[in-house]
Amino acid sequence: MTNCRYERIMMIAIIVGVIGILGFSEYCIAQKEDKKDSYTSETVSKQEGMVTYQNVMVAKEVLTDLKKMSKCAGRDHIELLVQKGYQESGTDEEKSGLLIRFGSQEVEQNQVIQAWLEQHGWQYGFVQFQQEDYLLYRYTGRDIAKTIHEANVTFSEYLK
Repeated sequence: MTNCRYERIMMIAIIVGVIGILGFSEYCIAQKEDKKDSYTSETVSKQEGMVTYQNVMVAKEVLTDLKKMSKCAGRDHIELLVQKGYQESGTDEEKSGLLIRFGSQEVEQNQVIQAWLEQHGWQYGFVQFQQEDYLLYRYTGRDIAKTIHEANVTFSEYLK
């Protein structure tokens, strides 16, 4: 009868150990997700009305939709890399922080990003800025982006 008691204690210890290991692994996964979020988290920049996203300054009003769009692209296994945003010595558009260049180092990946942006960018308020530059997008907000998308024009053509 004594052996049975020790067997129960051992069984309980094993179960508690397994539950502890599972809980710890969930904790580690949560920590890993927090680190991912910190990579894309915003920081307020010295420029008024700008925040930093993926080490690129963009207008504050862009940030929420940019994060949502990046998350959606990630579900489609596409990494939307922001290459350029606010340009201090640029044109008025570049200084606004609303003009964003997406892209990758790889040509094939850029084609995938281009196709994805053409299909989904407008849903998050981003429209193609110029016809010659397929990875340069302007944030207009969702309503105007929908209008531009339905008219099948670029932002520059829309303004004319």
